[in-house]
Amino acid sequence: MPVFTIRNTDIRFAWLTNYLETWLSSQLWKQMTIATIAYEYRALVNEFALLTTGSTAGTEFQVHDFSYRGLSGTEDAAASGAAFLLSTCGTDNIPGLYYATKFYGANMKTGLIGTSVPASEHSLASTGIAVDGELETYRKWITKDYPTGIVSVISDTLDFFRVVTEFATELKYDILNRQPNALGLAKVVFRPDSGCPVKILTGYLPQEIRWAADFSNAVRTDIAYCIETGRKLSEPEIKGAVQCLWDIFGGTTTEQGYKQLHERVGLIYGDSITLERAEQILKRLAKKGFASTNVVFGVGSYTCQYLTRDSMGIAVKATAAVVDGQTYALSKDPTTDDGTKKSAKGLLRVE
Repeated sequence: MPVFTIRNTDIRFAWLTNYLETWLSSQLWKQMTIATIAYEYRALVNEFALLTTGSTAGTEFQVHDFSYRGLSGTEDAAASGAAFLLSTCGTDNIPGLYYATKFYGANMKTGLIGTSVPASEHSLASTGIAVDGELETYRKWITKDYPTGIVSVISDTLDFFRVVTEFATELKYDILNRQPNALGLAKVVFRPDSGCPVKILTGYLPQEIRWAADFSNAVRTDIAYCIETGRKLSEPEIKGAVQCLWDIFGGTTTEQGYKQLHERVGLIYGDSITLERAEQILKRLAKKGFASTNVVFGVGSYTCQYLTRDSMGIAVKATAAVVDGQTYALSKDPTTDDGTKKSAKGLLRVE
């Protein structure tokens, strides 16, 4: 069904409908597509939150807009970001907030439109590592720079799994003793930003691993290899980041029987996330006995830029014409097409 219709009422301007088609299509297709995708993300995290925790509390922050840097300019980011905000409150897309305020009546003074948290990134990490070393850089961020509230820590500048095992253990006391802010929050969120999101977060399933015996040290050692790539796997990689943090910090078990990480730690993944990958991650977490709310998805240009107006079939088509007082139902259905370009037929209305 159409989301709007155009009807010409003046015979002198019969060309006007097609003129508006180009302008309206250009202005609307991407916002509509991103609004739909954001809705699907929210529906997905709601579904798994209910399954694994019995509640959707906090899911408004579980999908975070990371797309600004990868979009086609600030104007594109503003319109796309506002569309994303229809289904989530997590965003690093500041222009989207102003767009929603200017054009859609949102009011940042009277209600929450979108929000974010302090977050480090690779230039800070690289500088800190060069000056203070990696471990002390993380310690400084979570104890001196941001001693309270939520702070997101980029964790894969060098060796991500070393960070969520060795360094997380070293920093455990500091993490657990950070003081809550006025909202009662004091979480350190580890952020991997490379590799396969599904396996980085959830680890490997038994059928994805090939084991081989190694006798190079005169003692048998069983070594794991990824069946898909042939790459040797470490124990933390097999476990995945969520399990690694659970082994260090523990947590609670929901009434539904799923493990929830300690409230002082979490994970956000913001590289190459798609709806399909997000669903795989949540399914695998559930299969391994973990609640879906242990992870947040940073959704960037991989979702918001790899799109066309054909991604969801958004097009403006003529469906009826009046010629000499006679109304004709119009449609297109090319025999050379697979059916996706077949258009609606006849007079339509939006209700």
